[in-house]
Amino acid sequence: MSERSLTYDTVHDVIQDFSQQEQPAHRKRAPSMSVDERREAILRAVGPHVVNAQMKLSTRELAQYAGVAEGTLFRVFKDKQDLLQQAFHSELERMIEDDAWEKRLAKVQSSTDVQDRVEACLTVLLELFDDWSAIIITMRQTMLTQQHQHRYNASHHDEQATHATDHTSMAQLYQRLMLRVNQELQHQLQPVADQLSVPVEQAAAFIHMMMTAQSLATLHHQNTGLTTHQLARTIVHGIAR
Repeated sequence: MSERSLTYDTVHDVIQDFSQQEQPAHRKRAPSMSVDERREAILRAVGPHVVNAQMKLSTRELAQYAGVAEGTLFRVFKDKQDLLQQAFHSELERMIEDDAWEKRLAKVQSSTDVQDRVEACLTVLLELFDDWSAIIITMRQTMLTQQHQHRYNASHHDEQATHATDHTSMAQLYQRLMLRVNQELQHQLQPVADQLSVPVEQAAAFIHMMMTAQSLATLHHQNTGLTTHQLARTIVHGIAR
């Protein structure tokens, strides 16, 4: 056999062996989704990041968190601001519907002593407000920004109407959240209503106000020096000796 023939046969055999090897399977494409399904999937993926970043994310970051191309975002949402707003609202809705903190309150509330009961409420709700801090700060900042734009962009009527709608929606969600907290406080005070000097509704509103003040002080790094126990005692007995 000639050297040329041997070389040809060797190369031919190598090609044959390679062609018979199992080739890697092509990556399967993600299952197709409707526009609504895609929107919900993106909102679930980016929502927590939007809140933690206080709505300050680039389009590239949003696409990375969603696991899609940037162009995909704009086939589902009008623009970046639309996505940020919807993601933020979605997270807020989730917070409003979450009843884990109510279940926790139900487990710790067994005392018939007013101060003990108030302290238990404060312990759970102040921790909850800490968890909510990013979303509450963002919500307030966004509402203030939208109020400013609504007031001073009179020459852009369509934009003005959009900002007014966003502001109204944000305010309504915030009110729903605070109303739910207030209603839960009333529920927790009901068993000791006969020991209160004011109606349950007023007592709950006062506790809510004090709790909000304590939470805001913590958010702004202004320590009141009051422990949860001391705050509960002050709410129930006042500041007098």
